[in-house]
Amino acid sequence: MARLSRFAVAAITAIAVTLILTYGTYAIRLLAGGPLTRRYIVWSSFLLPIFLGLCAAVWPAPKLKRSALAAGTSGAAVGLAYIYVATRLLFWVVFKSWGGFGHSIFFGPVTTSGDLDLEAFTFAITSGICAMLLAITARSRRVLLAPAIIVVIAAIAPGSAFNIITHNQEFTIAVVTPQGTAASSPRQVLERIDIPRIDVANVTSHVLHSLGEAGITGMYQVVELYRQGHGKRVLAIVVISEPIASAVKLPEPSGADVIYLQGPDGWRTVPSQVRTLDRYIEFRPDTGDKSLAALMIRDAGGWGTGFAVPKPDR
Repeated sequence: MARLSRFAVAAITAIAVTLILTYGTYAIRLLAGGPLTRRYIVWSSFLLPIFLGLCAAVWPAPKLKRSALAAGTSGAAVGLAYIYVATRLLFWVVFKSWGGFGHSIFFGPVTTSGDLDLEAFTFAITSGICAMLLAITARSRRVLLAPAIIVVIAAIAPGSAFNIITHNQEFTIAVVTPQGTAASSPRQVLERIDIPRIDVANVTSHVLHSLGEAGITGMYQVVELYRQGHGKRVLAIVVISEPIASAVKLPEPSGADVIYLQGPDGWRTVPSQVRTLDRYIEFRPDTGDKSLAALMIRDAGGWGTGFAVPKPDR
């Protein structure tokens, strides 16, 4: 009966901690990644409570002294070993049909930026520590307080570290085209659900005002708005007048707003000097008759989003 009780406490604790960390950090925008990262962590952690429950059930008899350090260390080891295998096995199963995936994934990070590994490993190790502490040690005030502190640290530290390392920022892209003679089409707003929503009216007004301040005259309309990332708010205004003839990469500005203006001799940047990151807004020619270009943007985690830039209504 005691073993069953320890199994239940460890399993329930692991489930609770995993769900709190995964969905809690996602809800308050601390998760280093979007909905796919959250979903992948949940899928990978599906069997972790069972392994931790078994570890707690086979722990030495209650008459032996149970060290909190030994319990926490064993929980961390189980969580680490499990999540390492589970994330890579799941990745291989999901993407093996694509070809080229899965053969070396067991010896490297799942994603190039490491955001998924960072969160998944932290959450699994934290779940293991909390599960073993509560299942096989005397539940003193100190033992009950330790898991709470560990969970708070695990919720804050990975996302904060990821944002600092990758220079993550709340990046908004506004694509602007000349206003046609016909009535303006409704602008397309693309935003991830884990990112603060775009105030379309205010952002549009700010974009058009910025164009005027930069001396860019004429009648323009905002046709696309897109936002990604967490951190300092940064705005890139991309003014396109003619169809893109060849692929072009416009660097993502770092910590400052910028205007990219298409011209007959190439692209002009306002201001002319601005710090940039090693990420880009990519434009490619679009064969569609109603599009000026195809746009692709990747976030700090390497996930990409693409859409077409419509031609002005004439």
